[in-house]
This record gives sequence, C-alpha cells and structure tokens, in this order.
Amino acid sequence: LGNVQTTDLAAMAQGETARRFTTSSEYIDPQCRTCFAYPLCRGGCRRDREPFVDGKPALNRYCQSYKEFFAYAGDRILEMAQDLLRGTGKSVGSRP
Repeated sequence: LGNVQTTDLAAMAQGETARRFTTSSEYIDPQCRTCFAYPLCRGGCRRDREPFVDGKPALNRYCQSYKEFFAYAGDRILEMAQDLLRGTGKSVGSRP
C-alpha cells in the first residue's frame, strides 16, 4: 500500500493501490454463493485465493477444510456467539 515512513496512513488507505486491493477482494466465487460455510468463512483471506484466474481470485486454497470444520463445529460456534450476544457466555470449554 505504501511506505509508512514517507506516506500518511490515511493517504495510503485512499490510494489507488488500496482501491485495487479492495476491489479485487470483493469478488465472490460462484461456488461460494450457495455454500453453507460462506457466511462464516466469507471466502477466506485474499492471500489464500491466489493465483488469480482470469483476473479474479481463485477459490480459497482451504475451502474444503473450512467446509469440514464448519460442518463439524459451526453449530457450536453459532451457539457461543448467541450466548455472547445474550450476555450469558460460558467459559470456553465448559460443558452443560
């Protein structure tokens, strides 16, 4: 994005390099649009979606792992999030 010693952070955030990075990160692979795990993984980190194919990020290299993990733990993660939102969060590792 730039050199923090010579360029203001706000200027870097508004610069052309930042805009291109953000724009290229917005692409959602068609396989992701209908995937149960997408709301949790959101396509993963951009660096794990390289190399680009036809100018677009590829499917995340950890896609299959995300699917397996969220199939296994997704309900528990959502339950923990709901507990936190309700203010009734239990300590990690606690059992009912």
